[in-house]
Amino acid sequence: MVTLESTRAPGFLRYFRPEVEASIKMIGAIGLLSVVVLSLAWGYEQRRQARSWRQLACTYRLQDSVRRAPFMSNVLHTPDACATMDELGLKLDVPRLSPAADVSVDLPRAYRGREGS
Repeated sequence: MVTLESTRAPGFLRYFRPEVEASIKMIGAIGLLSVVVLSLAWGYEQRRQARSWRQLACTYRLQDSVRRAPFMSNVLHTPDACATMDELGLKLDVPRLSPAADVSVDLPRAYRGREGS
């Protein structure tokens, strides 16, 4: 007579012992959780750095504005430079890289006759 020690439902890890199977599942769950937590932490850090760089850019822009208009020198000591710029109606303009409206090229005389060939 043949007896089976245990009958278990077939699964992905069915040929491991139950202790090893539980350990592998636990390691997988911890790995998945750590990936989620690390990605959230990375995103938080990137957002913090972006705000810091924006604040620095606003500070430099405000200092440049005060250099051009010295009567505004009392605004330099505010804790939030971006809010101060908004109150004053100044904007942090970022130049966009775009092609010029007229992109024509003036060819030398030697090449003007060869345009069609």
